[in-house]
Amino acid sequence: MKIVYWILFCLSLAALILNFGLGLIGFGIFIFPMLILHISNGLRLSKLNDHKVAVILSVVNLFAFALLRPDGVHAMTGNGLSALLDLVGIDGGYNSADVNLYFGAACVLFFIQLVMDIRIRIIIHRVS
Repeated sequence: MKIVYWILFCLSLAALILNFGLGLIGFGIFIFPMLILHISNGLRLSKLNDHKVAVILSVVNLFAFALLRPDGVHAMTGNGLSALLDLVGIDGGYNSADVNLYFGAACVLFFIQLVMDIRIRIIIHRVS
């Protein structure tokens, strides 16, 4: 569980960093605290042995958020998936006409992530 958690977390960070733009700067005030909460939860994974499904869902949701979040250098020119695929030389096929769909899905995943990470934090405090 720990290996999957940290690998997906690192891939999520890579997707966010590779798709750096004004959107990440603007929403960084919300994303950065969520990432800090996610890291602090990850450092206490040993307390969550009975809640493996919640932990895996949390990290998969974060990865999905990082892949779907549209951004680019000065315009919505890609998402995390297209940025990761560009890294290995594959055209991700980002369609800028669907930017509202990507943005809406990313917002929904962000709020789900926030709720899941807060619930995991509560579980950690109960177990302690």
